[in-house]
Amino acid sequence: MKTKITLMLVLFLVIASAQTQAELIWDSGHHVFSEGREGDIYMLNDATADIIGGSIGEIRMYDSTSADISGGNISILWGQNESEVVVHNGSDIGLLRPHDFSTASVYGGDINSLFTLGSSYTKVYSGDINLMHAVELSEIDLYVDSYVWDPTGGTWGDGLLTGIWWNNSGSFSIEITNLDTMNHINFVPEPGIGILMTIGWFITNRRKTLRCHKQ
Repeated sequence: MKTKITLMLVLFLVIASAQTQAELIWDSGHHVFSEGREGDIYMLNDATADIIGGSIGEIRMYDSTSADISGGNISILWGQNESEVVVHNGSDIGLLRPHDFSTASVYGGDINSLFTLGSSYTKVYSGDINLMHAVELSEIDLYVDSYVWDPTGGTWGDGLLTGIWWNNSGSFSIEITNLDTMNHINFVPEPGIGILMTIGWFITNRRKTLRCHKQ
């Protein structure tokens, strides 16, 4: 009996130790994660981080925290409150989930699923995104050169969005997992295009005005 109790106690201590080592809490300052494996990382208050390598189970961002992701593998990245995350080439994220009033800027990388909620605001300039799902009051700006929307395409028939990124002329193919997602997406042209369109409109209307005066 005593041996059994001793073994159970040792097992409990091992499990407790493993759980302790599998969780980090960053509540202030700047942190760099570049190698190794970590279970969960909690970011609080005004903590900032550079993730440049390694493997992380989950990153949960709260308050006014910010993170710059340019490498490594992250299974889930949760953006809560007014946190801010920037994603670059070299990163590999299973699920990017902005929520509340958090913001996300995606300049590249591999993202299996982008799921936006709350009043979050996400800007996507480039990257390889497989699935996109948006609900509630969240907004997604896609900076594209061109796009094609097939409302019955994709694996589940809920829609397929394909096109060319403006930032690097790379192509994209994104499965939309609910039809309402398209109501949350803004297709943003390069500012220069908007200026040219304005100039063209002005010239066209100026010519019409001159013709009317001549008549």
